[in-house]
Amino acid sequence: SFEASPLLFEPGSGFAYTSLGYNALGGVIEAAGERPFTEHLQTRVFAPLRMRRTFLEDGAPRDDAAVFYEVEEGRYKKAFPVDNSNKFPSGGILSTPSDMVRLGGAMTGETLFTLATRDLLVDPQELSDGTPNVQGYALGWRVNNAAKALGGSVITKRYSHHGTAQGSTSYFAVYPRERVAISVMMNKGQMSLDEMSEAVEPLIDIAFAGLAAPESADAR
Repeated sequence: SFEASPLLFEPGSGFAYTSLGYNALGGVIEAAGERPFTEHLQTRVFAPLRMRRTFLEDGAPRDDAAVFYEVEEGRYKKAFPVDNSNKFPSGGILSTPSDMVRLGGAMTGETLFTLATRDLLVDPQELSDGTPNVQGYALGWRVNNAAKALGGSVITKRYSHHGTAQGSTSYFAVYPRERVAISVMMNKGQMSLDEMSEAVEPLIDIAFAGLAAPESADAR
């Protein structure tokens, strides 16, 4: 649907956040692996990490899924149902915070891949002139090498990717040095993540404050 669309700029000369590149990548994975992308996710990611509450949204009703809401004129209403199957793999995947922290834990060790492969995923892409892209964007991750915690007393590295969808909002961050992963979700859509980010900050501080405890060796 987009292969004939004009380019925004010459490849490598600028940066624009887009989902279409990852949709194309999903097609490459299907072709190389000779099976549907959904099967790759299930056998190579979900099953090894025991992400048993994560699945691709195909429009079919599910009794165990949260009801999604939007706020209109100060009132909650059920979000308009949409079929997100045309967004795989850049979107349309439903999960839970518990499953997402399992994924975050995999980004701090060698559960799914080697650390060398992990480092490729979180290496921010440079423009062709060698300058960094404006969002510190890597392969599906935003990278901040000077993230703050505990009121700024801790400066550390963070991989993150938050997002919004019809009737839902999510916050997901991984602190690889401390082996901390944080996932917060709500079944309410909104255009800005600012309010959620403010609500998550105390959780981050609690996690970092607990790192001095003897039992803090495992990712939380």
